[in-house]
Amino acid sequence: MAQTFDELSNLLALAHRRQLEAIVPHVGPGQKYDALMIANALAIASRLLKDGAAAQHSEAARYRTALNKDGTLLELKALMAQSIRAGAFDDDEAIFALLQTNARAALGLTNPKALDEADATRNKTQNG
Repeated sequence: MAQTFDELSNLLALAHRRQLEAIVPHVGPGQKYDALMIANALAIASRLLKDGAAAQHSEAARYRTALNKDGTLLELKALMAQSIRAGAFDDDEAIFALLQTNARAALGLTNPKALDEADATRNKTQNG
């Protein structure tokens, strides 16, 4: 039986919830870190299966626009890194914004809680 990425993502999300609800509460203190790490890995894998391809496509499109070049995401990231090291984008606010957007998108997939906490801290700082 073939499964879609959405179905696999949902299965991993269910495994994550079950890990947190049925397993983590019953493990000893010595295994709690490992049990939570497994739950976190399941959650990350679920989000990547669900949204990872679209996120990579969007990231590559942003690099293509900024660099005015075509290529794979890996090639474009390498070109961006080379360009930054060479000083091509020093003080370029648009590139800074692009890199921030890309970092936030990646963090949204791998650690959305940290992204939410960073946003809350930034909002608190801005609003005094």
